[in-house]
Order: sequence, then structure tokens, then C-alpha cells
Amino acid sequence: MQSYKLHDRHPYVEPDFKDRYDPSEVYHAVFDRSIPKLIEILLMENIEAFKYRDALITLNEMVDHQEMKDQMISQGLVGIASAYLHHKDIQIRKQAVILLGCLVSIMRGREQLGDLSFDGLSKLLFDDAREQCGWALCRIITGRDGVDILCKSNLTKKMIQSFMQSKEYPKFTVYLLEAFAKIVEFDNGIFFFLNCGTIQRFIEILSQENYYDQSYTQRITYLSLEVLSKICANHEGKEEAIRENAINVANRYLDSPLQEEAYFATILIMNCTINLEGKKQCVHVENDEIIQKLISLLNKDFSKDVKQALMNIADYPDGFIIITKLLSNSYETLDDLLGPRVVIALAKLIPRGLENYDDYKQYGRTLCKFLRDYNEAIYIALEETVKIVEILMEFFYYTDLVRDVTDSLLKLIEADVDSREYALNYLETHNANSKEIQNISKKILELFPH
Repeated sequence: MQSYKLHDRHPYVEPDFKDRYDPSEVYHAVFDRSIPKLIEILLMENIEAFKYRDALITLNEMVDHQEMKDQMISQGLVGIASAYLHHKDIQIRKQAVILLGCLVSIMRGREQLGDLSFDGLSKLLFDDAREQCGWALCRIITGRDGVDILCKSNLTKKMIQSFMQSKEYPKFTVYLLEAFAKIVEFDNGIFFFLNCGTIQRFIEILSQENYYDQSYTQRITYLSLEVLSKICANHEGKEEAIRENAINVANRYLDSPLQEEAYFATILIMNCTINLEGKKQCVHVENDEIIQKLISLLNKDFSKDVKQALMNIADYPDGFIIITKLLSNSYETLDDLLGPRVVIALAKLIPRGLENYDDYKQYGRTLCKFLRDYNEAIYIALEETVKIVEILMEFFYYTDLVRDVTDSLLKLIEADVDSREYALNYLETHNANSKEIQNISKKILELFPH
């Protein structure tokens, strides 16, 4: 049955759904088909630029866990994002490099990087998307394979070139330094930083640069110290840093209230003092400043590295003497750091013909304690020092050290006949009327008769 009113009339027909559907609209990307739909939009040609941008923004909002990253990688989004690194619109380039950074934080994504990716990243290092590019590069080097990728592609060289020109971009500089800190952990990464002015640039940053935002200054400072200290683990890097006076610059940060700065300054000095010239630069400074600062750090969490730095410096004769002098009132620390061989330095610190007893009694007390506690110290003293008995006798006439000197002397003459003869002759010719002298002479003869 049909209404008579519709007779001979054309019925109302709604336009076909397909005629009203715009396939380039991002809001159609919903549910399980969201990723394929957004990819479809990105692959379209000659549509408005903002639609590419919106598609990339939507993908960035979705890529919040590893499963989603894995799906996007499987559908080819690493290559698509890499292609958009070359787009003329800056906002599209920024969103593309952010998406790429998210995808390459896992190994599957890094494995799909190619020349298109590297060329795009190289260009972004020098344009207004540099901060986003720096962030993405930090994602690439989350694994060792990422470091190898950057080194093989020579992208590291481009990063260094950009770093040398990035004084006005502190946030970008922080990203680059974080990436550098990972790259220089490996020999194939350190290679790029040698003899190219990079070390001089680090010295320049540590010497004088400050930024309006203090948080950037602190981060750039300790990251520069970290990178430079790791470069110094390499032989050539160490030599270049020493030539550029890196030790003197690191000295400024040893007493920094920021622990990261003090730590990396210590590591830098520790690495540089393996080199002879590095040892000299630490020793030949006014008021033994570097050694004193290192000693003050022995109670920090990184005391193991501080000890190693001091031990390196102690391999240089003058450094050995200075460290012994400054630690002479701390027997346990001196023992832990240098051990029984410290008796050589203590003997050198005590002058013949002692006049000002108070200035030297600590050396004598510590020397006696090492001789009493270690047989090895006795043999070292006999082999490496001249007239160790005479040195001990310098303190024999001061009542507060007589007991220590007597005990040490008895151990010496027990180990060495010449020392016994020398001690007896010395006691006979010096203050023979002294009751203490007579008692010790008698005791020696009783214990060790001729």
C-alpha cells in the first residue's frame, strides 16, 4: 500500500555515506583501526599540512607503552616518521622527530633506522627542531647498539659540530651532553671527541659560562665534567686534556656543594693522574690545594675514587711526601692509602738536628707506630732510608715519645745487627748521664748481648 500523497512524487533520498566521508580527517582514526587510518593519512599526497601534523600528534599521544610502539614499528612508522623529518613545515618536523624518538627507544625501532633517518636527524641538529632532535638522540643511545648506530652513521660527528655552535640553546646542550656521556663510554665513541676542539669547548664551559636559568648551568657543568672525565680514560684524551689544563679547571669543582660536580671532578683527576704530567700538575700548585681538597673528600660516597686519585699522585715522589705530611695525624687513613712504605716519606720529613719538636712530633709518633705494627715497615726502613735509628733518636729526649721510640728501636735492632751497634754507640756518646739513656742501653744489652 502506498500513500496517495506520495503518488507520482520523487521520494526523499539521503546522499550516499561515501559522498559525505572525508578520508583525510584524523577524527576517523578510532578503535583498532586507529594506527592504520593515521598511517593512511600520512601516506596521502597533496592534503593540507595541518592534517599530517594532527596525525603525528595523535600517534605521539598513543605511543605510551611498549606494546603500542611494537605495533607502530611493525606497520612501518619508523620509515614514515623519518620521511617527515624532511618536511618543509617546522611543526611537522618536530612531531615527526618526537615520534621517531619514541619508536627507537627499543631495539626493534633502532634496527629500522636508515640513511633517510640519519640525513633527517643531521639536518634537524641545526634548525628550530634541534631540541626535539636532541631528545630523540638520547632515546637512540639507550642501548649499546644505539651508540654503534650513531658512530657508524657519522651522526656523532654532526652532533659534535652542533654542540660547538649551541651556546644559545642550553636545553639542547643538555640533551647533547646526556647523549655524549653514553657515547664516550666506548672506545669507538671517544674517537670522535679527540683533536677536534671538543675538549677545549668543555674547558670553556667549565671556566666561564653561566646561563640565565641556574638549573641549566648546574646540569651543563656536571655533564661536561662527566663527559670530559670519561674522555680522559682514553690515553690520547688524557694527554689532550692535560695539555688544555683540565686538572686546574676540575680543581674548582672538588669542593662544590653539588655532589655530582665533586664526583666527576674527582674522576677526571683520577684518570689524568695516571699520566706523569698529570701527577705533576696536581702536586705543583699553591698550598697543595688539589691534594688537600681530595683528602677532604675521603668521607664521601665516592671515597674509593678519591683514594685511587691520591694513590696515583703518590706514585710521584713529591706527591708521596705531601700526602704523607697532610695525613700524618690520621694513621688509619694513611695506612689504608699508602701502607708501610709510608715510613720512607715520614723519615724524609724529619730533619736532622731537630730544633722545633712540636712541628715534627706527629711524624715521629706515626713513624714509630708503623714500625711497631708492621715487620714490612722495618725492612723498608732499613733498606730505603739512611740511618733510621738516628732519625728515631731525634725524639728520644722528649718524654711523651720515649716509650714509642724505645719500642720501635728494639724492633729495629732485633732485625738488624748494624742498627744495634749504631744505637749503642749513639747512646754512649749522647747524654750518658741521662737515666733514660742508661736504662735503654742496659735493656738493649740484656736482650741482645754482644
